[in-house]
Amino acid sequence: MSLLRELASEECKLEMTPMIDVTFLLLIFFMCTIKFKTLEGKLEAHLPKDAGPGPTAQPALESLEVRVEVVAPGRKVDAAAFAAGRTEAWDGVSEFMLLDHVVRYRLGRETYAVDEDGRAALVDRIRAARAVQPDRKLVLAPLRGTTQGDVVELLDELAIAGLTEVSIAPPAGTR
Repeated sequence: MSLLRELASEECKLEMTPMIDVTFLLLIFFMCTIKFKTLEGKLEAHLPKDAGPGPTAQPALESLEVRVEVVAPGRKVDAAAFAAGRTEAWDGVSEFMLLDHVVRYRLGRETYAVDEDGRAALVDRIRAARAVQPDRKLVLAPLRGTTQGDVVELLDELAIAGLTEVSIAPPAGTR
């Protein structure tokens, strides 16, 4: 009974040094084993400097807005089956591709087809407009239903033509 009284009256102390040592060891372990993701790809896009809450010193030029719009949405088919010569409906799991997906580009009132000739004519028109007003911004505005591939194809053509300062507007439904 006297042993219990001695234990009850004895003050219990926690040693902090081993706990701090373990914490630092865990911190060093996690710092040494962390792996950072690498960027798979990067699309150059610039935010508009002439729009926003601050006032501008000069009047902003009207931007060249290229609208990417869907004419026919197409249908999703299984990509592997299509490569084998079959057109099976997409199962929702594997990779798919769009059949009969038709898109067009609009610059002002002019319409361009999504083929090599149409994209080349569009790029020539943009170059001509930028030659007259080099400070004019170029904005790609995808409309509802367009895919990333539709926009990236045009971005590739513009990059090949040397037109690298391109902004991408949010889709029309989110503006």
